[in-house]
Amino acid sequence: MRKKDINKKIFVYVLLLAVSIICILPFMIIISTSLTSEKGMALNGYSIIPHEINLDSYRYLLKNLNQILSAYGMSIWVASIGTFAGVTIMTMFAYAISREDFKFRKFLSFFAYFTMIFSGGTVATYMWISRSLHLLNNRWVLVLPLMVSAYNIFILRVACKALPIEVIESAKIDGCSELKIFFRIVVPLQKTVIATISLLMIFTYWNDWYTSMLYFDTADKSTIQYYLVRVLNSVNFAKNNAGAAGGAINTYDLPSDGIQMAICVLAVGPMMCVFPFFQKYFVAGINVGAVKG
Repeated sequence: MRKKDINKKIFVYVLLLAVSIICILPFMIIISTSLTSEKGMALNGYSIIPHEINLDSYRYLLKNLNQILSAYGMSIWVASIGTFAGVTIMTMFAYAISREDFKFRKFLSFFAYFTMIFSGGTVATYMWISRSLHLLNNRWVLVLPLMVSAYNIFILRVACKALPIEVIESAKIDGCSELKIFFRIVVPLQKTVIATISLLMIFTYWNDWYTSMLYFDTADKSTIQYYLVRVLNSVNFAKNNAGAAGGAINTYDLPSDGIQMAICVLAVGPMMCVFPFFQKYFVAGINVGAVKG
């Protein structure tokens, strides 16, 4: 190998290493801050390595362990059911509109595209869900609104159109029904794109707290994100109104900075465990969906 090529490789590796370090540093600071006391933050500020290990933020969050576990369970249920049902429905829809011999293909494609341009708005959506569907304080309200995305449908449609039509015709000649063709041929051949869409949907469901805030009056069925948002709001409220309590509340006992970072760790941690299982499909799936419009 020529020296010029070696120097190029070294430059690329050094550049990638530098970018990786820049990406990792914020996570290290978040973890370090979550392990630092409020007094330590006031004295030393942010650092990559904590000057002293302090677990006050985690103790504050985990003092209601049963409620946190219940919130985690709700988030896992919502993300699992919503992703499985959503991916199944969207893949079926995308496969149907990708078939040239399906007579409603143009109408359904326009129907999906129309939802990307116009929406009912928050008020209309709330009235429809609460008065027509009667889903207030029902866990299914966390699943249904985010189940189908027109953007994901068109990504899946592009992938389905790339399938050789000869394979589908051969399966028909062999006597396969449309359902068998879909589940035994289309789905296995599209597992890369399906895995990518599944990962994006898991992230969407997991990070959603706004839906819980809108449609739940009680806190016992909240997702982990909404529970952590409520904890953070209560800490900020108590800290901002500490003066009104006549000095009865020590603001250093309320780890507002540390608790924000601890919340990030508790919220992002499970997703960091999920991502490695989808990583090998992610880049390939995005590339497949971006080949054609």
